[in-house]
Amino acid sequence: MPARSANILTPSQLASTRSPSNFFSLQHGFGAKCIAVVLSAALSFVCVCDASAQKRSKSTKHKAAPCHTGCKPDTTPPDVVTTSTADASTHQELSGLARNLHNAAPGAYEKLSAFATKHSSDPWGARAALALGYDDYQKNRALQALAWFTKAKGDTLLGEYVLFWTAQSKRALKRNQDALADLNLIRRDYPNTAIKEQVVDALAATATDTGHPQDAIEALNAYPATASKPALLLDRAHAYQAAGQTVRAAKDYQ
Repeated sequence: MPARSANILTPSQLASTRSPSNFFSLQHGFGAKCIAVVLSAALSFVCVCDASAQKRSKSTKHKAAPCHTGCKPDTTPPDVVTTSTADASTHQELSGLARNLHNAAPGAYEKLSAFATKHSSDPWGARAALALGYDDYQKNRALQALAWFTKAKGDTLLGEYVLFWTAQSKRALKRNQDALADLNLIRRDYPNTAIKEQVVDALAATATDTGHPQDAIEALNAYPATASKPALLLDRAHAYQAAGQTVRAAKDYQ
C-alpha cells in the first residue's frame, strides 16, 4: 500500500470524524444553511406561491350575467380572500421566532415551542418543529430533537431536510439501522435534492458502520461528484477497506 500523506486521514481517524457527534462541525455551513437560508427561503416560497395562486383565481372569475325581470338579488356572501394576509402574518411571525432562536435570544426556544404547539395541525407548526429539532440536535439533545422532527414530518416542502436530520439524530442515539433506512428514503424519494452530497456522505458512513460497506460503495459510485470530493473519497476508502477491497481502498486514500 502506498505511503499515506500526513494530511490524509487513516481509517481510524476517518471513523472518528464521520461520527454523528462531529458531523455538525464538519458540515457547519450546511447546518447554518438549513435554518438560516433554506427554511426562510421555503417559507417565502410558500407565501409567494399562495399569493400567486390566489391572484390567478381572482383574475379568472367571470362577471355574473346581468339580472333580468324576475331575478332575485344575489345574497351570497362575497368571496373574500383572507388566506394570503393570514399566511403573510404567520410567515412573518415564524421568521422572527426562528431568527431569534438562531441568535440565541432569551426565551426564543419557549416562544417557538408555543408557536409550534399552536400550529400543530398546519405546515407552519411543522416548520417551527424543524427549527426546534435542529436547535436541539446542534446542542447534543438528540432525543428531544427526534421528537420535534417527528412533528415536522407534516411539511412535504422540506421533507428531505426532516428525514436527513431525523437520520442524524438516530445516529447520535446509536439507532444506525433506522438512520440508514431514512437516508435511503431520501435517495429514493428526493433524487434531485439540494443536499445530495450530505446525504451520500452520511449514508456511506452509516452503511459502513452497520456492516453494509457495499451499499456505501454503490451510493458513492452512483454520485458523479464523489471523485472530486475529498470527504467522499475518504468515505469510499473506508467502505472499500471494510469490504476487504484493500487495493481500491489504497487508491482512494492517496
